[in-house]
Formats: sequence, structure tokens, C-alpha cells
Amino acid sequence: MDDAKARSKYEATTVVLFFLTWGFVFLDRLSISFLLPVIQPLLGITNTQIGLLGFVTTAAYALSAIFFGAVSDKSGLRKRWLIIFTLITAVATGLCALATTFSSLLILRLIVGIGEGPLFALMMSILVHSSGENKFGRNSGIVNVGVGLIAVTLGPLLVTQLVAVMSWQMTFLMASLPSFVMVGLIAKFIKEIHVKPASDFGNPELQKSNNFGKLLKSRNIPVCILISIFSMAGFWTLALYSSVYLVNVAGLTVQQMGFAASLMGILYMVYSFLAPKLSDNFGRKPALIIFYFLCMLAPLAMFGFPGTMFAVVAYVIFGGVPGAMTPIFAVLIPMETVEDSLRATAQGTVNGVGELIGGSCFPIAVGKVADLHGLAATMGLGAVFLGIDFVLSFFVKESNPYVLAKKGKNEAEASAK
Repeated sequence: MDDAKARSKYEATTVVLFFLTWGFVFLDRLSISFLLPVIQPLLGITNTQIGLLGFVTTAAYALSAIFFGAVSDKSGLRKRWLIIFTLITAVATGLCALATTFSSLLILRLIVGIGEGPLFALMMSILVHSSGENKFGRNSGIVNVGVGLIAVTLGPLLVTQLVAVMSWQMTFLMASLPSFVMVGLIAKFIKEIHVKPASDFGNPELQKSNNFGKLLKSRNIPVCILISIFSMAGFWTLALYSSVYLVNVAGLTVQQMGFAASLMGILYMVYSFLAPKLSDNFGRKPALIIFYFLCMLAPLAMFGFPGTMFAVVAYVIFGGVPGAMTPIFAVLIPMETVEDSLRATAQGTVNGVGELIGGSCFPIAVGKVADLHGLAATMGLGAVFLGIDFVLSFFVKESNPYVLAKKGKNEAEASAK
């Protein structure tokens, strides 16, 4: 097999393995949501404690993404850390079967968050090296589709069917098994990426360097952090409150709501591939601007036309767009903006801060708005969050190296004439 075919085969192998890995580890994170109706009465968990479970997992995920992304950059290794943290996620998910109290379950969910936090950054740091010319956006989008297919679409069906025929403890164990399999496959088929460590411990000057300070010197990183915060806030506003909106405001039955959510989930997978792929062809900045405009349409319709079929249709068609944006603002732009030795730090910081503030803290404030002003008001707030991202997109500097190279070539040809 010649070098080109070998590279293409390895690229496809990497994409498939990371598609499956990201889908299964995200199922590890979400599986408790599908099992809580069974677990809650058995362990005596209150609704407030349910919220605490979600907060602790998300906060741990965010802090771990930031801290261990930087640790992996300092070590100059990727595959080794990917195996370790995938294994931590799988083990902690399986050990949830042994939880007998809320406190023990809370600790284990915290460990799940710690394990999963750095995984996306590590996978993307490997994927960028294996991706062919101008295919990184497409490949990262395919990996993100794994969440939509495995964790969001098939996950609820799988977990709820399993718990109907076996105990919730055994269901946790079964849900964790695919992640163990992925650990073995990654160990066998993925190549280690050796990059120059972000800090050289033999150089006193570099020892003094602050990697996070380096990140903030580039305009794209702080802008992407802000985009991440408001994108996560808008995404979780829709994710947490759209189902109750569709039932209580739009008047759908639970079954009709589930059907609408499934249709939205299918389109979410389409957008997850389409947005990064178009950013490969036309640039990251134009893709952000166009798709964040589309992001606003669903919550705007649900706020402006509450309870109407127009609002429901807008949710089905455009409700999945916010979830498809993560590869662009949290992966492609940060990783193309910084040097290779800071890529995991950049991705982990952008994603982690967004999860910590936008994913953990903002939903609490949105819930207060829902209690005071109704569910339609929360959709208006979601539209504001995503509208801020639309504005912020204009401040991003184009990072796609192939688009920049093409632009430079065109400018050079124009000046030569």
C-alpha cells in the first residue's frame, strides 16, 4: 500500500474510532438522565439534588478540560492521556452501579466529569494531524455527529429498554462497556502524537512562560471564550426547557413532543456535519456568522409566537443548530490560531470556560426567569444569548489556513497585474 493510501486509511480509521468514542463517552455522561426516573425514588433523591448532580458533572468536566488540556500540552503527548481519561470515564460510569446513596452517586458523577473533560481536546489534537488537506473541519463535524447519533438519538432508546428488563445497576454497567472497548481500539489503532512540549523544563526562560497568557494574546481565543459561554448558555436553555415548552405552552402531548425532538435530533446531525464542512470550503468566520443567525430563529419563533405550530416547526428545523457549532468555535478556530504545543490547552480552555459559566451557571438564572415570567421568556433569553454570538462572530479573525492561503494567492495575483 502506497503512502497516500495508507494516510487515507489511517485518517478514516481515526475518524470512525473518534466518532464512536465521543458518542459512547457522551452516553456515559447522559445515561444518568435516562435512569433518574428509576433511581430517584430508590435512593430518595430530591429534585434539587438532581440539579446538583448535573452541576457537579458539568463543573468537573469544565475544570478538567482546562487543567488537563494544559497538562497534556506540557507533556507533549496525546494518545496516552486519551486512553487514561477514556478509561476513567468508563470505570466511573460502571461504578455508579455500586452507588447506594446520593453522596456516593455524586462523587462518581464528579469523576465521570473529570474523565470526560479533556477527551474532545485530545481527540481533536490527534485528528488535526491525521486529517487530509482542508478536511479537519469535515472530520471534526463527523466526530461530533457521534454524540447526536449514539448519545442523543439511540442512547435514550437503548438505556430505557435495558432498564425495563434488568436492574438500573446492570444498565449502568452495560452502558459503560462500549467505552472500555474503545480504550482497547484506541490503544491498538491510534498512533501517538509527539509534539514539542508547551514548556521546556530545561530552559529557565520557558519555565517562566504562562501558557494561558500566551493564549489570551491572540484575539481569537478570548473572542471564542465569549462565544463559548453564550453558545453553551443558548444551547442548554433550549435543551433544558424546550421539552416543557412544547408540552405546556405549545400544547403537544408527551409523545408528540418526543417525535418533534427526534426530528430535531436528525437535523442536528445534519448541521453537525454541514457547518464544519462549509467552514472548510468558505472559511470559519463566514460559517459562524451564517449559522449563528440560524441559531436565533428557533428561540425567536418560540418567544414571539408562543404556543403556535409555527414555533414548533421552527424548533424542529432550527433547534439543533446551536449544538452543531461547537467544533468551529471550540476546536477549529482555537487550534488553528495557536502553535501545535498549545492546541489542547486552547481547546480545553475555550470549551471548559464555556461549560463552566454557560453550561453550569446560566441555566440556574434561566430557571429563575421561567419561574417569574414563563417559559416563553426563557426562549427569548436563549435568542439573546445566541444573538450575542452572532455579533461576536464578526470579531473573529479567519483561521482556516487553506482559505487564508487562497486569499493570499489571489491578492498576490491581483497586485502582479
